[in-house]
Amino acid sequence: MKPYRDYKNYVLNFSILSSLILLVISLTILYFGKREDLTRIYSLPLAGLTSLILALSISFQRKIIKQEVEETLYEIPQKVPWKASQSFIMSFLSLFFLIILKLLIQKIITFLNITISDLLLLILNDIGMIIPILIYMIRKNISIEFIGLDSKNALQEFRFAMLILPLTFLIGLFAGVIVQILIIPFIPIPSWFEEFLKAFSPSSFIDLVIISIITIFFVAPCEEILFRGFIQRGLETSFGSMGGILLSSILCGVLHFNPWQFFPAFLVGIVHGYIFRKRRYRLWCPIALHANYDITLFVLNYLFS
Repeated sequence: MKPYRDYKNYVLNFSILSSLILLVISLTILYFGKREDLTRIYSLPLAGLTSLILALSISFQRKIIKQEVEETLYEIPQKVPWKASQSFIMSFLSLFFLIILKLLIQKIITFLNITISDLLLLILNDIGMIIPILIYMIRKNISIEFIGLDSKNALQEFRFAMLILPLTFLIGLFAGVIVQILIIPFIPIPSWFEEFLKAFSPSSFIDLVIISIITIFFVAPCEEILFRGFIQRGLETSFGSMGGILLSSILCGVLHFNPWQFFPAFLVGIVHGYIFRKRRYRLWCPIALHANYDITLFVLNYLFS
């Protein structure tokens, strides 16, 4: 049978990932949430809704697998048609496009005399980050399997991401300690960056759910497509596996545009890059790991702020 792509599985994979994460968040807030947070009452109905969506998504995906031979779905190619030079060019084009996009948004805000929420800006930035890659792939007729997004069942990838989340969190915690000891004493965090971080510090259960959804559907997929799916794979063609992982992680840190997030993004990026390679370049596990890691930080921030 000729290989093909099952688009229903893309929807179901994201449905399973999002409902699984939101279910864990809901149960966590239900038992440990702040009593003064009135929106906490929504955690129980959300837990019920996400449980239902999770069960239906897994059931529907199993029925699909029974109806089709999964081996006939497109595989992830082990070699890519672009080189390290294209990876470097694309990282600079993404940076350039982000700068142009921010200037354009600022012009629109000033001209219309309106305000745009930081979360909406985050969505626009992450989508803008991968637009040069999408244009390149469309022009070169490169399928999305080359960046690691196949249409096979990703439940095993999500389970694996959950298993290694504690290790990833410890590495991120270590990076945070290094930043506190070696960077902040010499480069203090300015007030504008503190204000930026406050936008991603949920003060209620509803805020936490909104920022988690944005992370699952925009932040994690877009950043993993750029740094692992495209940049790392291209760099590996010239610098080998470890060279590609290290260089893509450095670029990941640099493109966070500040010294306080560079080291955590670099170290966690190494973990994501290594997992990406070990999972035979399937991007589902790094996306799930990225989303889980960021959302764990948001939950802790909500509980202890």
